[in-house]
Amino acid sequence: LHLKDLLALQSWERVYQATTADDACTNFVNTLTTALDITCPLKRTQSRTRRQSQYLNNPEAIRLKKDFILAHTKFHQSGTEEDRVDAFDKKRRYDLKLRILRREENENFIKNSNNKTKAIWSIINNERLSKNESGARPGWQISIA
Repeated sequence: LHLKDLLALQSWERVYQATTADDACTNFVNTLTTALDITCPLKRTQSRTRRQSQYLNNPEAIRLKKDFILAHTKFHQSGTEEDRVDAFDKKRRYDLKLRILRREENENFIKNSNNKTKAIWSIINNERLSKNESGARPGWQISIA
């Protein structure tokens, strides 16, 4: 059943005969939401358990992150070129440290695993998954202003 067909079958009397505009809008949204729920059901997926990354708990990484945040706020407050370069440099150092820690964690994971091929592919797929999650996920949202 398509959304267009289901909306054509709906009775819109509650919308047309509402006493106020708010009631009409609420009735319209309820009817539309019901039709969307029927034709486009919410897919339920199980989230996979991921191994917890230990590189985020590294004291040096935490210190570099704090340094970057302070430099970034200082740049936004002052706007000088010197502060911008300092914030950029601290961001680069923090990113480099995270990359090194992530690489070490992946190496240890592969070294300690029984099935090295499976471990390598799980790392690749986790990286792929994290890149896909950073984009916007499409979804239905209806809000009444």
